[in-house]
Amino acid sequence: MTPRRKAMLRLALGLGFCLLGWKAWRAAGDDPILLLLLCLGGGVIFGFIVVMHLLPRLADAIGTALFLSGEQLPPPSTPRDADASPDHPASPQEPSRQLDP
Repeated sequence: MTPRRKAMLRLALGLGFCLLGWKAWRAAGDDPILLLLLCLGGGVIFGFIVVMHLLPRLADAIGTALFLSGEQLPPPSTPRDADASPDHPASPQEPSRQLDP
């Protein structure tokens, strides 16, 4: 399915759900219990859509912005470079004395 066709399908489904909600709102009339149930059901459906579709995209965008900032990292040092510097902890030093228990 092409992206344009997918967008049109989502738009049609969204408009259909809005029309269905409007008809349910009109059918509820002045009954406060039906209005309460309609609002609760709409909130559950809206919350499900937000949690399943919007939050993952938002979290991915924030994670990408934070962790893939384009910062250039220095090249990793090779073991030869580590052996060449006397201050590096991996360089050969005097053997440490271990105490026998």
